[in-house]
Amino acid sequence: MYGSNDNLTDTAASPSEPRSLNASSYGVLAVTVTWLIPADTGAGTQNSSLLDEYQLVYASDALFSVNVVGPFSVSRNLLSHTVSGLLRDATYYFRLRASNGAGHSAYAPTVSAVATGSHCLFRSSHFSSKFVGDISCPVCYFSGINVLFEYFFHDSSIECNRHN
Repeated sequence: MYGSNDNLTDTAASPSEPRSLNASSYGVLAVTVTWLIPADTGAGTQNSSLLDEYQLVYASDALFSVNVVGPFSVSRNLLSHTVSGLLRDATYYFRLRASNGAGHSAYAPTVSAVATGSHCLFRSSHFSSKFVGDISCPVCYFSGINVLFEYFFHDSSIECNRHN
């Protein structure tokens, strides 16, 4: 017997895999992954409120054995996620699964994309005439740019060393 506050919509089975997984280069050194809701979210229906989350994993090889990142959680209400801060001209492989209270789906078929983008160039006009230290690239937000210049000219440009 159920109390008046019990939810009878609990899922009885794990969801099917997310559909139509796709990955494409987006902006500077980023990849956007998109998908469609699973055909079965665990109760024989297609209802995102029955999902807990999506779990996204990416790596630099198709076997997911090198430079693996994740899984990390993506809201059940989203059908895309952008991964940024990637290396230029590197291929990344992505896989995604859905989860609910009963468990995880299988991973959708793996997709890949190449992170593209030009070198990050930015103007030095916001610095004083002498600057020593680390700064963050305002284009890709990489924070390991070591700068040691006696003089910065207002019209000079800096190239983010992450992309060299």
